[in-house]
Amino acid sequence: MRWLVIAAAVGVAWALLRSREPAWYRDLVLRAYAADQIPLPGAPLEPAAAVALELDLPIAWVQQLGQADAVALELAARRVKAAVLAAPPADTSPATLAAYKSAALAAGGVT
Repeated sequence: MRWLVIAAAVGVAWALLRSREPAWYRDLVLRAYAADQIPLPGAPLEPAAAVALELDLPIAWVQQLGQADAVALELAARRVKAAVLAAPPADTSPATLAAYKSAALAAGGVT
């Protein structure tokens, strides 16, 4: 009986977490920006990894924000995620995806 309660709680938590993002977001981040899932060499890893994991953003994007303070990094990353979630890219051509990424990172302060 106890395992049923635990399974139900895990199921509800999973459903709530999945409902935070539109269906296209995971596909976009994992397929279109797969190369950005690899950390940038020489960039600080610790705060960026934690923020990327929490916000489900590619770690290279978070590292490009260049914030030394963890709080400022998270705020900038939240602005990036909001820009990404505002609308999906029009298509998946390399030029469109590059412009989409640039616009999202610009929302976080990257010029």
